Amino acid sequence: DLPIPFSHRFHVTTKKISCLMCHRTAANTDRAGVPPLETCMLCHKRIIVTYPWIQQLREHYDKNEPIPWVHVNNRVPGFVYFSHERHLRSGVDCGLCHGDVAGMDRVYMKDQFTMGFCVQCHRDNNISHDCLTCHR
Repeated sequence: DLPIPFSHRFHVTTKKISCLMCHRTAANTDRAGVPPLETCMLCHKRIIVTYPWIQQLREHYDKNEPIPWVHVNNRVPGFVYFSHERHLRSGVDCGLCHGDVAGMDRVYMKDQFTMGFCVQCHRDNNISHDCLTCHR
């Protein structure tokens, strides 16, 4: 269960907010990361401020306490090189791995990120599946 319910569906589909608005580090680093509270507060300093979950968000912000978000997707082992940036620059849609997040009120893991999952995607898209592509 999430500490604060967050609807990706509402934010992406209704409000038309890009994945990269909140997951900014995906564009230029290996990890997508969890957005800092400052990102939430860009809007929620002024929008639906009396909603109980937003009040809880603001309390964390005012106390300079991070939200204890629950990690949804499994992490690849440390010996595997994976770059969100490289995949985004190649035009890979986030949904290919993460599923239809725009349709999810609560994000869930679409697939386990296993070697087989990645190798099959590389094969399906005619991308190198040489071991040194990902193992360094």
